Amino acid sequence: LLSALWTRDEQRLSARESPAHVDGAQRLASVTASPAPVFMAAPTADAVVRSFSEEAEYFPDFHLYALHPGTDFYAEKGDKVFAAFDGMVSVDGETVWLQNASFRLRYRGVVPMKIKDGQTVKKGSVLGEAAGYVPYEGENLVCVTLYQNEKPVDIARFFP
Repeated sequence: LLSALWTRDEQRLSARESPAHVDGAQRLASVTASPAPVFMAAPTADAVVRSFSEEAEYFPDFHLYALHPGTDFYAEKGDKVFAAFDGMVSVDGETVWLQNASFRLRYRGVVPMKIKDGQTVKKGSVLGEAAGYVPYEGENLVCVTLYQNEKPVDIARFFP
């Protein structure tokens, strides 16, 4: 009985080295690896004040419920605001847009500094300073809304 088991194990081991097994291993090795995960830089150096939500959130300063597809980061007036990823900038008052082939990101409550429409920036570069107030949101924050395929998504998914 032991001899039969020993023989069966030897047959299994030699089957692993057969051309069919090696061929399968080569095919697996030739499959392209999935792309590396995308990591973004935080828009400010401070913490999240209000998280992304696909449901209505209560805004106590205004005594109302509203959808909040963005993320609010604490930022006092004059704090630096950073590019979350490499992309092209467009500016509209205190709203800055950052866009690349995969994402579009809206920053509200930012006073642009040294950037112009159509300029390309690198991840982590300074876009401007916090304005100190975001209409309908509150004081001491910057609101960012990340869009992927024109749908708002949670930017926190892309932080390391």
